[in-house]
Amino acid sequence: MNNPKISVLMPVFNAEKFLREAINSILNQTFKDFEFIIINDASTDDSKKIIISYDDKRIRYFENHGNLGVAGTLNRGLKLAKGDYVARMDADDIAYPNRFKLEYNEIIKNQTIAVVSSYYDVIDENKKYLYTVKDASSPEAIYYTLQFRNCLGHPTVMFKKRIILNELNGYHKRREAEDYDLWLRVSKKYKILKVKKILHQLRISGISRAFQAKEKIRRNAVQIALNNLSSLKKNSKKYNITKFFLEMNITSKVPYKIREILIVLKELNANIVNNLPSFLRKEKFAKYISRQGRIIKFQLILLVILNRINSKLVKNLLIYLYYKTKQFRKRYLYISINFL
Repeated sequence: MNNPKISVLMPVFNAEKFLREAINSILNQTFKDFEFIIINDASTDDSKKIIISYDDKRIRYFENHGNLGVAGTLNRGLKLAKGDYVARMDADDIAYPNRFKLEYNEIIKNQTIAVVSSYYDVIDENKKYLYTVKDASSPEAIYYTLQFRNCLGHPTVMFKKRIILNELNGYHKRREAEDYDLWLRVSKKYKILKVKKILHQLRISGISRAFQAKEKIRRNAVQIALNNLSSLKKNSKKYNITKFFLEMNITSKVPYKIREILIVLKELNANIVNNLPSFLRKEKFAKYISRQGRIIKFQLILLVILNRINSKLVKNLLIYLYYKTKQFRKRYLYISINFL
């Protein structure tokens, strides 16, 4: 294809088990004007055999001579892309048929929008539904949340190639959490938003690269957030708000940590507002911070309670309720479990 509107970019590394499902979900999109760039990142299984078995002119197949990792492979793909917009895809995921159509309709609306994402379902290796992720969706909510953690499903995004490749120089060549680093950089200059629909199935698989490196990804994400928050801090005192939420074990010191975190959070929120990009609405942003404050207070009260009882038992019970009972699949419980 000479001038497709969208370039779909999918790195592949030893993904033979789920690869056909992933490819078919892209080829069956209701939006047809795209090229499908598939880059084999030195797979040692039958991934290549599966890919070249397809006879579809939209597929452009490439191979890395050695394993470049996700960031290196994506940067190569960005340079190969012919479309003005790039849609990400993972080789073990499934995109719903209307994903490209709905995301494209959103991203062309406004010049200040650089990235569009969506809600997504999480499934296991056997395609069994686990839960749905409906995190921050407005540009204001996404901007605030990104200051502390990643809130975008990487394979759900569509972005403007010109901005990502030319202005931001693509993905930084870190081995893990390269997407969080990129979205944080994007958010300082452009809007990021989500389509408030479930458009993707993200698979948790024991054989995927992301699953095998999940601890490194988590540590890198924490460090990215800490580095970002440190740049907002007025004084030189080191604070550990992100580390506290993501790494804390329930101990007798929790009440003291709570006092520390509330002081730090108040200062951070003030500094985040002061550094708010002009294209975001301050009024809407202030309302979101107020709502987040109530959620955090609930979490801290829960931590104090857990500190006085068997925290492991309660945590396991909360996780069980989260997966098994629909009425507990509310945002505050999802966040609580992720923070514990």
